[in-house]
Amino acid sequence: MEPKTFISPNNSRKGIAFKLLFPLVASAFSEQIKDDMSAIKWNPFNTNEDEVERSNRVSFYKGMPVIRISGTASASFGALWLRNAAADLIRHEWGHSVQLMLLGMAAYAVIALLSIASSQSENHDKTPWERAIGWPNDFCDKMAEYTPLHA
Repeated sequence: MEPKTFISPNNSRKGIAFKLLFPLVASAFSEQIKDDMSAIKWNPFNTNEDEVERSNRVSFYKGMPVIRISGTASASFGALWLRNAAADLIRHEWGHSVQLMLLGMAAYAVIALLSIASSQSENHDKTPWERAIGWPNDFCDKMAEYTPLHA
């Protein structure tokens, strides 16, 4: 009988953790990750959407980790999980991350469900929960003009 390890891809309870965390930890040794992080000068408070757009695996945007994924949708939950990285999508998902921080998990869960439910609607961007995410970007951009760290 083989000894059980803390995280094993064959252990059903821990398999999900393995599948989610192993690529993130292993990616620290990737040349692509190093290149992505070097492009933003290893600055987790990077505000340059162009550098995030050019990333292949990971980046940071205004303090939030950006993880590039495959699939049909992007999301923000503890990080920005982006399928593509157009500047407007980066800013959009970052706005949702601010919603999560301001409203807390319970309120954000309601917004996330509403956002998912309306995502295929042509009026999706006009819903109150989607329109409300623009102000954090505008506020932070305006404040950055007055800080000594603004480049």
